[in-house]
Amino acid sequence: MPGRDTVVAVAGAALAVGGIAVLGLLGFPPLAFAGGSWRLLFGWLAWPLALATVGAGLGLWRRRDWPPARLPWTRALGTEVTVASALALLALAWGHWEHTAVPSDASAGGLVGWALAAAVAGRVGATPAIGLWFLAGVAGAAVAVGLVPISSRAPGGGSAAVRTPGAAARASAGAGRRRIARPREAAPSPVGLPPEGSSSAAASRALDEAAGAARALDEAAGPARTLDEAAGAARAEVIPLPAPRAGRLGRLPPPETWADDRPAEEGDEALAAMADALRRTLASFGVPVEVAEIERGPTVTRFGLRPGIVVRGSERRRVRVARITALRDDLALALSAPSLRIEAPIPGRPLVGVEVPGPRGQRVGLRRLVTDPAFRRVGRGHRLALPIGRSVSGEPVIADLAALPHLLLAGATGTGKSVCLTALLCGLLSQNTPDRLRLVLVDPKRVEFARLARLPHLLARPVQDAEEAVAALRWLLAEMDGRYQRFAERRARDLHAFNRTLPAGQAPLPVLVLAIDELADLMLTAPEEFEPLLTRIAQLGRATGIHLLLATQRPSVDVLTGLIKANFPARIAFAVASQADSRVILDQPGAEALLGQGDLLFLSPDAPGPRRAQGACVGDDEVDRLVGFWARGHWPPPRPPAPWLGLVATLDPEERLLERAEALCRAHERVSPSLLQRRLRVGYGKARQLYDRLAADGLVGGGAEADEAEAGGDWVDDEFDRAP
Repeated sequence: MPGRDTVVAVAGAALAVGGIAVLGLLGFPPLAFAGGSWRLLFGWLAWPLALATVGAGLGLWRRRDWPPARLPWTRALGTEVTVASALALLALAWGHWEHTAVPSDASAGGLVGWALAAAVAGRVGATPAIGLWFLAGVAGAAVAVGLVPISSRAPGGGSAAVRTPGAAARASAGAGRRRIARPREAAPSPVGLPPEGSSSAAASRALDEAAGAARALDEAAGPARTLDEAAGAARAEVIPLPAPRAGRLGRLPPPETWADDRPAEEGDEALAAMADALRRTLASFGVPVEVAEIERGPTVTRFGLRPGIVVRGSERRRVRVARITALRDDLALALSAPSLRIEAPIPGRPLVGVEVPGPRGQRVGLRRLVTDPAFRRVGRGHRLALPIGRSVSGEPVIADLAALPHLLLAGATGTGKSVCLTALLCGLLSQNTPDRLRLVLVDPKRVEFARLARLPHLLARPVQDAEEAVAALRWLLAEMDGRYQRFAERRARDLHAFNRTLPAGQAPLPVLVLAIDELADLMLTAPEEFEPLLTRIAQLGRATGIHLLLATQRPSVDVLTGLIKANFPARIAFAVASQADSRVILDQPGAEALLGQGDLLFLSPDAPGPRRAQGACVGDDEVDRLVGFWARGHWPPPRPPAPWLGLVATLDPEERLLERAEALCRAHERVSPSLLQRRLRVGYGKARQLYDRLAADGLVGGGAEADEAEAGGDWVDDEFDRAP
């Protein structure tokens, strides 16, 4: 990256110059001449400037990997003006500025101070020169410390940009269907739109007029386009985000943001007793084993068993693994464990793992995870490292969202899904500034993402309504198509290749992450809308930098359909009630034996099987500190109007119900009132009314066909067999 290379080069030069000056001033023999020259140049400020140069080099070297990797040119210029003013004032007060020739002794302000003082005082006099240099020093110091916010953006480009469907997208979507709300004239403009009177605003008004004409033609010509067609045809445009003020642009949250989570040590005597109980219990059933290793995790201890040799007559055979797994309940009884899980064998090792809950659980915080070298190593390329938690051996479990590229979390209520999802989002926020990462949060429960509402990373406030969630997904779909079009113009394969081809000064496209806290509620509301949208974004969003994080507390086949699971190979399973639920999430049993309280199984696309871990936990106070850090970091807060505001449907409940019934007609060859009753979760009377309306539109047969379908054996649930 050019920005990082420049920072590294300047940092190396500053360290080299400052180091040589310090060694020369200390009298190091090979560098004595350099020290004398440095003192001659800067006089009394020789030592402070040498140490400051070394400190500046160290500071730049530390921030070489901080996003965005750029040099603080404005503050550097202010610092140079301040130093020059100080040298000139020293020369004017105690030096020999009146000498016309270069003085041999310029110890007060050095040769630099003598030159600056003589250049000004020789023209205006000593007293005015002192005043001028004093004012220059005050102005330079104000700029250096950030009291005067001078923009340091490169010409021709904003400091951050995000591609959002602008006026063209909204006009196209509004013209395509009568049920799409048109923004009112008094409504505020969506995020990032230019102010009225600008060229972009004029273009937006022209597009609105064109959209009105197109709507009239569409109504005269025939049926209107669907919302999918309108959103797909919308061309995304680059809308610059508000420029951040000068200040902490490159800073990331410090480790002190997270609570200290030092692990508590457990006694070895208790573990040795458990290992001996395991060995003796298996031996009593004729299964000799050797406890080869003991690995202690936050809440679970794993005993690595090496199967022994059984002698039968003249034959010596190794104990079969199946004999150990068949004794799981007996081992749990011998250890007085509430649950016990056997991993046979441990992937890549000739051992059978017996995972036993510890006597007391330990909290897995974010502090040690985000400061771990493994976390920095995984996030070095794309800065999308996810702190999953810690394994049963105590090692950090870190995943790269760019490689997953989407993640599905599922489990029973109260097992730690929402806490884990919040921790994953906090891990992303600890690595990325708002110009590199944008979030779209969907929270049907209205409470899980409430503390994140002030984050400047959000495109809009968290979505709480199902209709708005559909609009947000359609906006992401249009954004994805628009990015692919831009990639094709520059012959770039993915987001990172496209950002590398951008000219200097043009802001790169950020990564977009969609997080849904409760997918089941949305899928039960309108499955025929959410499933195809989620599937298409999951299939094509990786190359454009769009990633999905989905969580649900209902691991059933009507929520986690086969189409959704096929596009989410990376999954996290929390404790569930039965093996059937575990098979829905992981396609294999195992989650039914988890303990709850953050105990999870992480299935990675590149792993042979799920990996058990204790999920990361983040407290409300930690989230508040993180949000406060970004809110105080001179980044503009999210604006209330969402970029998908023009795509929100304005149907009344009856119209929405009829639209869903039409979708069922397109998906099934044979439709009956009972089918509508079960799938739409309405009473039989209301289902019969919907069937009659569909028949009037010619989508299904008449009443006789409905009676024939009912007589064919379609089941009617008494729970919904009620008056409309």
